Amino acid sequence: VVISFPGNGMAGDKFNLKGARNCIDAAMARLNETVKDLGEMVTIDCAIEQPDHRTVMGAKGSKVQEITTDFNVQIKFPDNDGENGGQAPPVSSGDRSSNHNIISTAGKEESCEKAANILQDLVPITAEV
Repeated sequence: VVISFPGNGMAGDKFNLKGARNCIDAAMARLNETVKDLGEMVTIDCAIEQPDHRTVMGAKGSKVQEITTDFNVQIKFPDNDGENGGQAPPVSSGDRSSNHNIISTAGKEESCEKAANILQDLVPITAEV
């Protein structure tokens, strides 16, 4: 199957498929499934204080990797203050939060909510006795 998308700078959301009829039907079904999945994607922000981010991540990011695998989500942590000499990092695109306490989870809504809840559960509790 050959799939032709509109060229760069050309308006339109249509594309052409060429090939055997049964292959085209299978390709169209898969493309429609992918479009549906992308349409269901959401981003949920989870507020966790930046000093707790290392604990939430785990050793070498093991806890975050486990969550992303188990729930099929993407997790993005904000830039660290220390990387820019203690200054706030420049916000280069709209998808990066300027709030250093916001961790974003992206995926299907139910999975993002579960992942955000687990991230919140990983925050250590401090109790004075």
